[in-house]
Amino acid sequence: MGAARMKPLIQKYAPAAAGLLGNYKDEILGPMWLGSFMFSSVKQIKQLKVRDAQAKKETEQVEQNEVASDVDAAH
Repeated sequence: MGAARMKPLIQKYAPAAAGLLGNYKDEILGPMWLGSFMFSSVKQIKQLKVRDAQAKKETEQVEQNEVASDVDAAH
């Protein structure tokens, strides 16, 4: 959400800031890109782990319900 709020500011000032970097533009933008990439990757991995945990929990609940219905049917 924070990035979405900052988007207009970045769009407005990013071109001017790029000129201020001068000869070191690549040296600065490279690590910034890498950091952004790593942050996004970690965030996505965490989201995938949460989804996997939810799916596993749902699968276990379905299996427990099936076992319970089988036991009830046997009696």
